Amino acid sequence: MVVDMVTEVDVYRWIMDALKDVDVKVLPKDVISVTEASSPCLRKAYFDRVKAPMPSPIDFVKLVGEEAHSRILEVLRKRGYNVESSFSLKIRDMTLVGRVDAVKEEGGNKHIVEFKVVDEVPVKPYESHEMQVQLYMLATRIPVAYIVYISRRDGRVRVYRVRYDKKMAREAVKRAYRLFLALRDNKPPPPERSPICNYCPYALSCSTR
Repeated sequence: MVVDMVTEVDVYRWIMDALKDVDVKVLPKDVISVTEASSPCLRKAYFDRVKAPMPSPIDFVKLVGEEAHSRILEVLRKRGYNVESSFSLKIRDMTLVGRVDAVKEEGGNKHIVEFKVVDEVPVKPYESHEMQVQLYMLATRIPVAYIVYISRRDGRVRVYRVRYDKKMAREAVKRAYRLFLALRDNKPPPPERSPICNYCPYALSCSTR
């Protein structure tokens, strides 16, 4: 009797097959995305550009999450929000690009909404997420943003209101420019030690000491 077996290797191959048609957008060196600029580690953002790692099961999980993300944005669109609004902001010889989840531009309550799906809802917004919405507020000239955290573990929701902070926005722009210079000069930025080092795909080839 032959018993069919499904192994982790089989599933990995299925995932790779599911990802083979995913369109990967490659940006020019003088174009930096808000997601890259607000990354907790610019060195990782640099390696993501120059090393182009192979797709992994994490990318598949992201695709699954994107469907739920698209559904909630559709709800906001019906409620008068502009969703997935893209922008391009020229800063010296660099171009900063981004895409805002949802923007309410009419009436006296203009604001941005940014959704984040996490394992555990934080007691305060992550600094990288605050930096991200600061750049959104800078680009759109809207002074208020809401970061919405949704836990994939237990479904808990928490909303944080963030006001435009000129100092933090300026620091976020500086980070974007440092990444631009690193890509232009083919010189990786210094590592920034944090918990993400534990699961970074470049951990073996990156010294964090």
